[in-house]
Amino acid sequence: QAKVQYGQITNYLYLDTSAYVTQHTGKINILSTELYKHFDLGLINSITRFVYQKSTEDSLLVIPEYNLYQSLYLEHLWKFKATDGELLWQVGVDYRYASKYSPDGYMPPLGLFYRQNDHVPDAYQCLDLFINLKIKRLRIYLKYNYLNTVLDEKYYFTAPNYPAPDPIFKWGISWTFYD
Repeated sequence: QAKVQYGQITNYLYLDTSAYVTQHTGKINILSTELYKHFDLGLINSITRFVYQKSTEDSLLVIPEYNLYQSLYLEHLWKFKATDGELLWQVGVDYRYASKYSPDGYMPPLGLFYRQNDHVPDAYQCLDLFINLKIKRLRIYLKYNYLNTVLDEKYYFTAPNYPAPDPIFKWGISWTFYD
């Protein structure tokens, strides 16, 4: 799948580099193109989404130019003849990448982001391991986020001076009831 999107923002309100409220009276145009492909090769699945985006006012609205999401996983449906039950399981890795750009800084007392030009972190990368299980209406997931920081010991920042979270193990259960 491929798609092209165009958006326009008028009277853009933002916090400038001095953290003062400022309004851009012109128009900001954003062009975005996306390529998406899901390969299903029996047991092996691959989902790839690549996004290219560009703003006409890079000094005001800064966004990463390239973004990549890749998921590679094994998926199988086990059927149990004795109970007539089914277990759908997925085991795999997720990878996210955002190209180098100058993200907005964060101001905790206001809980707002402001425009900054002093800190340009490296390209952002994230690698996660996951297991998903589904039995009838019960879904269980296990996930280990930010595995890449364990492998290469490089610290990534989500905003200037705000490092990405430490590697963490997450789990969850979702049980849907009948209405």
